[in-house]
Amino acid sequence: MLQRKKGFEYVSVGILWVLILTLTPNSVDVNWPVEFWYRQLFLALLLTVGYILHSQYLLPKLLDRNKFLIYGLSVIGVITAILLLVHFFEDQIELPRRMHELFRPEKPYNPENRRGPFDFTSFFLILFDLSLGVIIFLVRKQQNEQEIRKELEQLQVRTELSYLKAQINPHFFFNTLNNIYALTSIDVEASRTAILKLSAMMRYVIYDGDSQHATVSDEINFIENYIELMKLRLSKKVTLKFTKPSGTYDQPIAPMLLLPFVENAFKHGISSTVASEVIITIQLTGNVLDLYVENPIFPKSGEQHEEHGIGIANTRRRLELLYPSRYNFEIDDKDNTFKVSLQIEL
Repeated sequence: MLQRKKGFEYVSVGILWVLILTLTPNSVDVNWPVEFWYRQLFLALLLTVGYILHSQYLLPKLLDRNKFLIYGLSVIGVITAILLLVHFFEDQIELPRRMHELFRPEKPYNPENRRGPFDFTSFFLILFDLSLGVIIFLVRKQQNEQEIRKELEQLQVRTELSYLKAQINPHFFFNTLNNIYALTSIDVEASRTAILKLSAMMRYVIYDGDSQHATVSDEINFIENYIELMKLRLSKKVTLKFTKPSGTYDQPIAPMLLLPFVENAFKHGISSTVASEVIITIQLTGNVLDLYVENPIFPKSGEQHEEHGIGIANTRRRLELLYPSRYNFEIDDKDNTFKVSLQIEL
């Protein structure tokens, strides 16, 4: 649908320039030579191509990413290229000679008096062409942002319900409390630590889960607390390898964005009878966050694996809305092994 709208926009711009450059000269009582109309159509073609190049590449890839210097140089390059091409085309069809014979037939034509490639009228039309692209781009961007905000608000409600019911649900909460209760008779200090971790998790869900952003450190701590509590339920047949970056990181990230992948690994990657290995790796390089999760697949009776489930589906949609063109998400589900690789440019 988006490509169809852009195609319609580009065709409309091309028709607009053909009409402007052909109808305007007709308002003057002049018998224009055919070479002049060739030049007008060629200029209309160049203006349309320039509009497409500007709208399709320069605006979204340079201006929208705050690369102002490169964008400015690119715009200058587009203007210069159009002026030079028009100048070259005029020479090829001998338009300067035809125009001289039309307006100054009493004087012989001298090619040395030919003006340079800069033409104020063409320059003004190019500026108008590029400015039109900027206006449409900004209006469309504002509309998209409004739509995204509305969709985010709706998605946040569904996501919160999904997380509270599926990830941090009463079943997990009460199982953890039972494990902690059993632990109190064996290791009081460990049970106290577990209670603190559970308290920190619930605090993160209740308070940070309602906000649009949390810090990377808070998100990693939440994942770590979740893993530590899940360890209370793991048998000796399960090998868990968890790697996280050291230090404190204040980069903003959407809260509870990583949890569905980690929760999915524990939900489907452990067995009480078969040896298994769960690998969870979180890395931060500059502003790029990498998450890698690998686990075997032990589907529960009557359940399907969560590759296309609510948790991961909602997270994929959140990534599309919050980090458009700034994330890479891959799932490899082969040989009874589930692998998730996620990179986010924060």
